[in-house]
Amino acid sequence: MRTATVAASGLIALALLAGAAPARAGFTGALADPSYSPNGKRIVFTDLRQGGDREIVTIGANGKHLKRLTKNDHSDIQPAYAPDGRHILFSSDRDGENDIYSMRRDGTHVRHVTDTDTVEEFGPSQAGKRIALEREVGDDGQIWSLKPDGSDPRQLTETAGFNYAPSFGLDRSAITFTSDRDGEANVYSMDPAGMTEVPLTENLESDGDSSFSRNAKGIVFESRRDGTDAEIVRMKADGDGEEQLTDNDDFDGDPAFTPGGKRIVFVGTDGSEYQLFSIRASDGKKRHQITHYK
Repeated sequence: MRTATVAASGLIALALLAGAAPARAGFTGALADPSYSPNGKRIVFTDLRQGGDREIVTIGANGKHLKRLTKNDHSDIQPAYAPDGRHILFSSDRDGENDIYSMRRDGTHVRHVTDTDTVEEFGPSQAGKRIALEREVGDDGQIWSLKPDGSDPRQLTETAGFNYAPSFGLDRSAITFTSDRDGEANVYSMDPAGMTEVPLTENLESDGDSSFSRNAKGIVFESRRDGTDAEIVRMKADGDGEEQLTDNDDFDGDPAFTPGGKRIVFVGTDGSEYQLFSIRASDGKKRHQITHYK
């Protein structure tokens, strides 16, 4: 793949970034984009229950101490903690275009990170050396990467269609992403330089919103292979060993591993409202409801 020559102006240096797998907010009902803090004690997510407005919210992993971090008339989505747990990155159109921002974990000291005006989705690497993001290039969505200080921007994909929802493993291992290049959306993997792209799933129904485990050995993703309802599926980093972890008539999607990899947080429903749940990563059992919205 070619290296982009466009400049990434207006970028500021950031603390090292923790891994997260942002999803296309708005496709999962009232909640989206859940991910854990580095110590596993809190979960940050997007709340879409504000009449079209989207805000960043955190909650304790035990379901207590809900706190809204942003409050405005714009869309603040796709939050991800920094590894020290003191800052959160998120995407927002608050200045008229989609860009990445940083704020303290309490919602204060918001700072503009990118100034490219075309950021759709992003995923910081787990070791903190790169950020993968989706940008619109013509009529297509392409995956790019850059350093946390905004330097060294590289276009990693060049295929027609939409390549989106990037998720870094370790900096030197791989990036997973979703692509509809062959019709239906499937999960792909590529090396961080974008030189080798490999399909990890090949289904006639949509697979996507993938997320690496912290050790980059496992991947969890959302799949609609059994029909219209999304379910949670786990596989190895090379695409082998697929195992469907949920199986019901309601939506289960937007999954992400805990820092220790023992559980998975995701968006589901309690029969009437979208809620956050977690399940055991090994077998999908021990389903625990985290939020209790009415």
